Amino acid sequence: MNNSPVFPAGVTDHTKSSNRDIPIHISNITLKDADTYFCVKFRKGSPDDVKFKSGPGTQATVSGTTDGKFQVQQAEMSETVLTGDTLTLSCTVPDSLPNGPVLWFKGTGANRKLIYDFHKGLFPRVKPIGDTTKAGNIDFSIRISGITLADAGTYYCVKFLKGKPDKEYESGQGTEVFVH
Repeated sequence: MNNSPVFPAGVTDHTKSSNRDIPIHISNITLKDADTYFCVKFRKGSPDDVKFKSGPGTQATVSGTTDGKFQVQQAEMSETVLTGDTLTLSCTVPDSLPNGPVLWFKGTGANRKLIYDFHKGLFPRVKPIGDTTKAGNIDFSIRISGITLADAGTYYCVKFLKGKPDKEYESGQGTEVFVH
């Protein structure tokens, strides 16, 4: 590995040659730039440099206006299904939004119940439709099998901003489900 740092497009190193303060400048900021950034020191090694020390990271948040459209989109405002059927709830989340998980909930406020977590996936009746392991995936739709009367309610696809803890970023408008 050579001694010069490698930065992605739009990131500039502003280090002075004798300076121990190593700032960077990120230009043309977008919502995707919201993340935790780390300064990592490497020890020269063979054949590759070895990580020596890492700082705690700096959380960068990005705010601003959008074009007024929902970024998290749920196609259906309402769905009607019969008991025993399988329900499909669609959700698209542009990959231009900041890093963080997408979760499905039923209800709002104190009555809000987690329905599906794409990272944990511990919900036997709920299956994802899109391949959320692929880079650039925008499909966070789910299928719920074996519908019962208790499944009636409003479902929300919610994008979170990665952090400790994760912070709710934007919610879809909700899909009201009627069960007969």
